Amino acid sequence: MISPHADKTELEEMVQASPYGTAFVSPNVTAEDTLWSFLIRESRDVVHTIDETARDTDSETGHPDARCVLITLSSDGVRIPILAFLLRFETDPPAVYSLFMNPTDPSIKELLEDLSKQQELIIDFYDEHHVARLKRENNLRGCIADTLSSLDGASPVADGTFDLALDNLVSESFDSESLWTLFGACFK
Repeated sequence: MISPHADKTELEEMVQASPYGTAFVSPNVTAEDTLWSFLIRESRDVVHTIDETARDTDSETGHPDARCVLITLSSDGVRIPILAFLLRFETDPPAVYSLFMNPTDPSIKELLEDLSKQQELIIDFYDEHHVARLKRENNLRGCIADTLSSLDGASPVADGTFDLALDNLVSESFDSESLWTLFGACFK
């Protein structure tokens, strides 16, 4: 847990200034490797429920259920790939988080290459402080590797173009639970 008197990093300040339900990806640099963690801004009550649900499960794969979906939109003949990550916890009601990346961005490609080799998914929850860390098997590895392979040689999509495509894909009224349901058809 982070001490209330310790200096916060810029990332911690950004996460803690975000609304509940916001997800980020951040590096954890270790002596051996760089591991990537999903950071989720959430209330302590929801995190407590998620933590209890994760501990009470008998599932070999653990929580959350994680999905990775490559979505390709087109605008003026330009192919715009969007990589969506969805994390869902079986709480009541379900807690679902979404994160979108531009897999043609060179720095995102590097992050994805690292994440595709990582054995575990790491999820860190924050309210005003770091609240909990959950780990599970990284079932996203294949999807990430397939995405990178399918985009090999693709030209980078500009940030502005990507942002407009993402805005068209995800309207303000479309929440993470709706995305989970929509993308669920890909996993049947």
